[in-house]
This record gives sequence, structure tokens and C-alpha cells, in this order.
Amino acid sequence: MTQSFIIESAALRSGVSAVRSVVQAVKAIPILNNLRMDAADGKVRLLATNQDCWSEITLPAAVNEPFATTVSAALLGDIAARAPEGSQIELSITESGAAAKAGRARWRLPTLPVEKFPPMNSHGIEPAVRMKLSDMLFAIAAVEHVKAGDHKPHLQGMLVRRIDKGIECAAFDGNRLSYCAVPAQVSPDFEMITIPTEVIKKIRTAIEGAADEVTIGHNGRLALIECGPARFLTRLVEGKFTPYWTAMPELVGEPVLFEPKEMIDAMGRVALAQDQYSTGVRIDLEADKFTMSLASQTAGDATDTVIVGYSGEQMRLGFSLQYLRDAVAKCPGDEAEMRLDALGNAHIFARSPEAPRHMMCPMKV
Repeated sequence: MTQSFIIESAALRSGVSAVRSVVQAVKAIPILNNLRMDAADGKVRLLATNQDCWSEITLPAAVNEPFATTVSAALLGDIAARAPEGSQIELSITESGAAAKAGRARWRLPTLPVEKFPPMNSHGIEPAVRMKLSDMLFAIAAVEHVKAGDHKPHLQGMLVRRIDKGIECAAFDGNRLSYCAVPAQVSPDFEMITIPTEVIKKIRTAIEGAADEVTIGHNGRLALIECGPARFLTRLVEGKFTPYWTAMPELVGEPVLFEPKEMIDAMGRVALAQDQYSTGVRIDLEADKFTMSLASQTAGDATDTVIVGYSGEQMRLGFSLQYLRDAVAKCPGDEAEMRLDALGNAHIFARSPEAPRHMMCPMKV
């Protein structure tokens, strides 16, 4: 009996895309450019890795005879993408490798020994966090824009820590902090971890719509994230994440209330005068007025005023324009708030208890 399986082209296309999006190919090591396929019991398991992260998805298929092999991830993805719409793809093992067909199209795929493919060993990691997929996606989206530079490797990830009634996810680059609390069932012995930024951003895309629930477990070195048919095993960021929750400055002064879309539009107009040497924006704050000014040698200068709700004292501030835009863009709804703390940092958040919070350090302008 021929070792083969038949699968819907759309399912294979989305499956290959999901595992490849998380794991970047390692051109110097040929086997890591391949996907491992295990076909058995009416399912095909696709596995990709770069030896720092493993990405796996299981798809329904009509399996004729069980087998395992590895084929080029790029080639298999292209075949699935170019197969006739609504068609089925049959992949079989031949004496010289593998073969695929869809409709009248035929392909021959070179293979590499499956024994050389690094296995996905989860080391018995058990789920310690259970949460809704929608809450997980919300938390990732709230903090994924913050990424530390290479000089701060211990901050190059998303912190996940246990809090009352759930978890808090956070990202900090030394100059700005974003954090978001979401409900979850968390094991009492769950210790906080930091998942690499690039991995978590790609996992967000890969698991969207995969299932209703996500689980997270770890052993201190590796984290296992599972969502329906998808599983991801990734090395954790080493080093201690800055414990921001132990030293958060007290908020002082009057709040600045504003409409996020109006503020984003004004920032976009002021940004027209920005160049690579002028990244900061000056803010003149007075009763019900929020005036932004930016000047550069190559692009001139720009000023715009937003009408806000503010009744405090007049003051002049300076912040990174990009940091401000990123924070305001993450504020859902029609009303947001900016507060200053005792150290002069700005805190920006939508006016709802569950809204993510964003803090940024001041800068001289």
C-alpha cells in the first residue's frame, strides 16, 4: 500500500503558513529549512524548528499508509498556495523522495532523513495557565510594540506573571513600559516568565481563530503554548525582568482627557516635520489645550493643538513622538487619559478598568 495522504489545499496552505510564520528558516543548516510531516490515524502533523522554537500543527487528512518525512517548507507552502482553488493535494512517498499532485499538476519534492530533524521534546511540561484565546490576543496586541535593543537582552520579550484573578503581560525597553491584565486560571506555583518578543508576535498571528482556549506551561527554560491543533515550544528569555510593579511612581496632578483618534491625527500632522535627528515633541499644556511642537533642520517645524479636558497648572513637557503615538494608538474607545507621575513619566490609558496601560520616560526637547 502506498504511503500517502490526501488533504484539502486550503487546510495545508494555512497549516504550513502557521508553522512557518513562527519559525524562521536557518539557511546554513539544510534540515531546518524543511518541515517534518508525520501522517497517521487520519491526521498529518507539521513541525518546523530553528532549534530555539518549535512550531507544530495537526491537520485532518485521509491517510492511506502511515509515514514520516521532511520536505522543503518553502516548496510545500508554494505548492499549497498555487494549487487550484478548492482542490485536494495528495502527497506520497516515492523511491527518490516525495511527490505531490493537485488536479492535473504534479511536483517532485526532495526529502531529507527524518532522523536528522530535531524533535519537539516538551519535557513533560504541564499547563499552568488557562485562558480565553481572545484575552491572550488582546494582551499580546497591547504590549507587542515595545521591544528592547540588543544591549538589553533580558528585556527582549513579553513578561507573563501571575496576579489576582489572572495574569499580567508586560514589555519594557528601558524607556517605556506597556502592561495589560487579563483573566485566566493560573496555578498557584506558576512563576513568571519572559517569552521572546518575536516569537510571541508570530504566535499571535498563527493561533488567531485556532481554538477558544490557550494554555501556557513552562519548566524555567522552555515554555509550551497550546491552542487547539497548534503547539509551540520556545526557549525563554534569560535574565531578570525589571520588577516595575514594586516601584511604580504615584500619579500626581490633574488628568488630561482626550479623544484618541483626534490625538493620533494631530500627531500625524506634527510628524511631517520629523527627521532622524528630531524624535522628540514639545508639549505645552494649559487649560483645555494640548499643543504639540516639533522642529527639525531638514523638514522645518510644525505645531498643532488638540482641545482636551484639563484644569491643572500650565506646564511644558517633552516626550518621544513615536512613543506617544504608539501608546495612544493602543487606547480603545472614544476617551483616553494621560497622567504624570512624581518622576515626570507619562501614563496613558483608555478610561476603563481593564484597559492596558502605557508609561514612558520624559526627554529633553
